[in-house]
Amino acid sequence: MNPSPSPAPATSGLNQQPFSSHFMSKYVQPAVTDRDFRNVEYRLHNRRSVALYRCSRDFATPSTPKPDFMLRLHLNKFPAQHEVNYGGGWLKRMPDSYVLAPPHVDSRVRGNLQNHFTSLILVFPETELRQVAGELLDAEGKHLWQPPSKELHDTSISTLMRQLWESSCSSAPAESVLIEGTFISLVGRLLLSGQQKRLAIPKYESSASLITSKALNYMQDRLSEKLTLEEIAKAAGVSRSYLIRVFAQATGKSVHARLIELRIERAKQLLIQYGRNMTLDQVALACGFWDGTHLTRSFFEHVGVTPQQFRENS
Repeated sequence: MNPSPSPAPATSGLNQQPFSSHFMSKYVQPAVTDRDFRNVEYRLHNRRSVALYRCSRDFATPSTPKPDFMLRLHLNKFPAQHEVNYGGGWLKRMPDSYVLAPPHVDSRVRGNLQNHFTSLILVFPETELRQVAGELLDAEGKHLWQPPSKELHDTSISTLMRQLWESSCSSAPAESVLIEGTFISLVGRLLLSGQQKRLAIPKYESSASLITSKALNYMQDRLSEKLTLEEIAKAAGVSRSYLIRVFAQATGKSVHARLIELRIERAKQLLIQYGRNMTLDQVALACGFWDGTHLTRSFFEHVGVTPQQFRENS
């Protein structure tokens, strides 16, 4: 029986499609079929050309050259019983380890190929890495184009990968900002993994206040819309990565966190002003939440009471 990915929300920025029609055709040998996989989920972020996969397999297979970078995080709590080689040496998948395979390399496998293992995979094109590298460093992360010679352990990479997966399943308007920010942080961490130099983080200066103010005004004027980090950064006149750093420096919060706060503040104003003349669904849509349920969950997390309780006590 072929596995069936969970359907994506119709209005989500992430689409899902049959695993075999995308991943299988691009990254593994044509002879492999869906029955070699189970519990497969596939999510694609169209705006960033980023694809995420979470799959469990019972049989290890070699792969053909692929056009994109592929970051694989091993989720098992025990080592895999096989080894894989992307051209830089034989690697054994250890718990919570990751491997970044560059574009246009194939892989070989050896050992006990019939064993169960689960992976979280992020696929992204060279253009995405080069864009983030241009924003963050004066180097291009040349070490990332070399076939991996060893598996790596980095709690930040592991955490960011899991955050990216969790946030990608939401259709909430603000989640697109979170997805973009997490992806930029993840790629930035990969770029630094083999660099002696650090990110060129600017000292706080007067322009940071102006940049932050522009970003906040842009968000404030468009709370009912589905905003992206790229749009907010463009309105502020800076790159995405620069906005992330300067905004956090000026406010102590991420762009996504502050956007949620602005939406909650607007919801409070509407609840006080209109009372029961606006339904929770209407308030939610006016503030950029998906519906009344989404508003209630976020409102309670930030305020400590439900919108209904807040309205009754106002």
